Amino acid sequence: SAYFNRTGETAAAIEHARQAVAVNEKADRAWFQMARAHERAGELDKALDALSRAIAINSRSSSYYYVLGTVYRRLGKSQESRDAMEMFSKLDRESNDLERRRRESLRPEGPKP
Repeated sequence: SAYFNRTGETAAAIEHARQAVAVNEKADRAWFQMARAHERAGELDKALDALSRAIAINSRSSSYYYVLGTVYRRLGKSQESRDAMEMFSKLDRESNDLERRRRESLRPEGPKP
């Protein structure tokens, strides 16, 4: 599904995502890919539903909130869009900080204070 989203083949992306969630309803990445495809197709309510499912399964993925903010903006829901973008920024900062600390801990001299 991610491949078809990257290549712009929306119908194929939706179909593959549907197959994935049929096998595992808790596949948050599949719900996310389905949401991206629905957004690209202009099916914003379906995108919102799929994003809600992805976030309910995994609320720590910043990219889910970025797309959610975009969908809300396109739906004219500015406050919801701002809230989603704030969550995206928060999670993205946390992720970047964790990655920085991980890289520092792998250095021979260890982490810096």
